[in-house]
Amino acid sequence: MISAFDRAALQKLRPELEAALVAVAAKHGITAKVGSCTFSPAEAKFKLIVTTAGVDHEKAEAERQLFVDMAPAYGLKPEWFGGVCEINRKPYKIVGIKPQSRSYPVICERIDGKRFKFPTYAITAAFARQEASR
Repeated sequence: MISAFDRAALQKLRPELEAALVAVAAKHGITAKVGSCTFSPAEAKFKLIVTTAGVDHEKAEAERQLFVDMAPAYGLKPEWFGGVCEINRKPYKIVGIKPQSRSYPVICERIDGKRFKFPTYAITAAFARQEASR
């Protein structure tokens, strides 16, 4: 039983919330995931992200195509899209590129679905480390 919300309690609660959403999403043919969270000891607010099934696929394909087209201009390899690299000992999946962001153009997603922007040098260094360890 949770008597007060703190980071540890919410980290235990999040997977249960996500599991409960799976059944609801499947019933309605949508996708649903728990997003970011803000909390106080008495209250927690989670962002709920719900999309139709086709929207995610179309958006992902558009992001993939943009990355493939723009990657060479940033010194990145097009095949890195969807790949996982380790930055600060955490895995991140490359999910897009934001050409208008000069300093942090690469968009990556952490395992919990939260997105982060990284500079190109961080991505190239991460993939170089992976290549060297093979």
